[in-house]
Amino acid sequence: MTPDRGVLLGARPHGTQTGGTLRPIPGAPPAPGEAPPGCPFEPRCGYAEPSCGTAPPPLAPVGADRSVACVVRPNLEVAA
Repeated sequence: MTPDRGVLLGARPHGTQTGGTLRPIPGAPPAPGEAPPGCPFEPRCGYAEPSCGTAPPPLAPVGADRSVACVVRPNLEVAA
């Protein structure tokens, strides 16, 4: 079953927003020491591509003092 495509993005805090609740990411994180060989979110990410499960994603700058580790992120339009 593939998670909803907006789940990972909906689970992040948005700027200075206060109150409300974050949407949880379905599934469970890997146990310590049992992370998959690629991105740790790959098994639960609706945007995952085959390359996501093979190697850790590279860290790339996305703004002043901000970075992201996601091979799919450059193809997504995400509001900061």
